[in-house]
Amino acid sequence: MVKGKRSNRPPQLQHSKKSTFSLHDKRGRLCTPNPTRRKTESATAPLIGGIAVVATAMHTPSLAGTHLFSALN
Repeated sequence: MVKGKRSNRPPQLQHSKKSTFSLHDKRGRLCTPNPTRRKTESATAPLIGGIAVVATAMHTPSLAGTHLFSALN
């Protein structure tokens, strides 16, 4: 097949790729103790659906071997 004729115009500009910051900086900053750092005390929104069932099963030992895990087998 014959190649098409090249245009005299330059190719159209594209948006530049967004660079992501390195996680190493964040790890180093969060590993250092900071007594004034605000700790997470409660969630801003409650969990719903299957994730809520899994979360409550992980926190309550009485539900650990019940219907949640028996349904998987």
